[in-house]
Amino acid sequence: MPAHEFYPELFRDNAESRLELKTTMTGNHAGQVVVAFWFDFDWTLADGTPAPFTVIDIAHLDDAGKITELVIVYDTHPIRAAFEKQRPGK
Repeated sequence: MPAHEFYPELFRDNAESRLELKTTMTGNHAGQVVVAFWFDFDWTLADGTPAPFTVIDIAHLDDAGKITELVIVYDTHPIRAAFEKQRPGK
């Protein structure tokens, strides 16, 4: 989903959120530096339902250290039912 569509959807579903960074990791993929950020996302849905989950963001960096690609991995399986209950028909 393009960012200009994703973020309005995210904020519409959000009542409160906090991030807790667990660690960062670095590596190399296809000759490009990759940095991963592993954190817990303490999310509360717009209807007040707690929906915490784990996230890993993987940033591919260019030679200047700028992000060229961002891959976001959400482990939302444990909260999927609560999210779907809040947004019937989606």
